Amino acid sequence: MSVQDQKENIRSNITATILPHSNSEWEMADIYADEGITGTNTKNRANFNRMIQDARNGKIDLILVKSISRFARNTLDLLKYVRELKSLGVAVLFERENINTLDTTGEVLLTILSSLAQDESRNISENSSGEYCEDSKRQSIL
Repeated sequence: MSVQDQKENIRSNITATILPHSNSEWEMADIYADEGITGTNTKNRANFNRMIQDARNGKIDLILVKSISRFARNTLDLLKYVRELKSLGVAVLFERENINTLDTTGEVLLTILSSLAQDESRNISENSSGEYCEDSKRQSIL
């Protein structure tokens, strides 16, 4: 499936499942998806950075995200951008965790849950590296 087909699939899914249950005044601005790029660093996420810039330019006022780990897996990045977006009056709604960043308890929950997401990402990375090293060691023994 091409990237364009995937985006159309996402758009159809959002239109069919999220928008009918949301505020009738919401209008989808765009889909900001970085395919195949890790969420541990926002530097190389072109669409994430485009979304932030669109928020800065007043083009969007609400960001819907499937889960915290889809927004950022680095606690400092997550809090940095959520705080900036909040100062711009832009809400981020995390569907899975049911968190609205404009709520008073939003940041506390985000800090805890994003730390867990960051730790999970680190563990996956370490486990993958460890398996590769173990395989290499076994091969050299053979």
